Amino acid sequence: MHALPEIQSRFYAAMMLPQSESALEDLLQGQTDKNARRIAAYRRNVTVNLCTALALTYPVTQRIVGDTFFREAARLYASLEPSRSGDLNDYGANFANFIEGYPHAAELPYLADVARLEWQLQVLALAADVKDLATTGAAPFAALATTPPDRYDALFFECDSAAMRMNSTWPLDEIWRVNQADFAGDMQVDFTQSCQLLLWRTAHGAQLSALSKAEAALLDELLAGRALAGAVELALEQATDFDLGACLQRWIAAGVLRGAFSNLERS
Repeated sequence: MHALPEIQSRFYAAMMLPQSESALEDLLQGQTDKNARRIAAYRRNVTVNLCTALALTYPVTQRIVGDTFFREAARLYASLEPSRSGDLNDYGANFANFIEGYPHAAELPYLADVARLEWQLQVLALAADVKDLATTGAAPFAALATTPPDRYDALFFECDSAAMRMNSTWPLDEIWRVNQADFAGDMQVDFTQSCQLLLWRTAHGAQLSALSKAEAALLDELLAGRALAGAVELALEQATDFDLGACLQRWIAAGVLRGAFSNLERS
């Protein structure tokens, strides 16, 4: 008698690798040709489920290339990358890398980055809820109001740990915007532009926002846990007219920055 793990392993191999189908012959009863048809039907269902999971995770990628193109790419990906999780939400982590090397996508060099963006939004949307971070004092941003600019080297921010930054040589924010199902405006996109993005989560789901280079420089430092003084210095290198107050207000309101504290208070 075969152990259950061995049976499961051989069945899994037969589903994902047709050449392994013969390894099941001693486990199956009935006529060989009928068994082969049943296995083929099961394999098709597995492939369809994996392709459906990819379509749900990558709707913008699918919208750009069309259903037929996407279906063929997804089918090939599924044959190369079997699911390793019982949760199909986890499936497709390497799809962007696959698209990058997919010969039929060579004329769409931005497509892999679009897929990377979609995967990051998927990860963000499904991330476990994170409790509000602890802050010093009754008011989470009291330290910001009371720390003078000449002591910003001691001022730090507590940030939403789920927030992500992403850069691309392509205008992903515009590509994303014009490929939403409800978009009805001008489809023109300037593909000579690059982008800096912030991805974060609100009560309404995963969000993305384009950043200026100065905003990106500031947020990269704050999200990395570095002091405000150095972050401002890097932002001003990108834009001498950078408005620190407006930038902080924007990301405090969005919930990306959740509190401020001074090392002077905690020492």
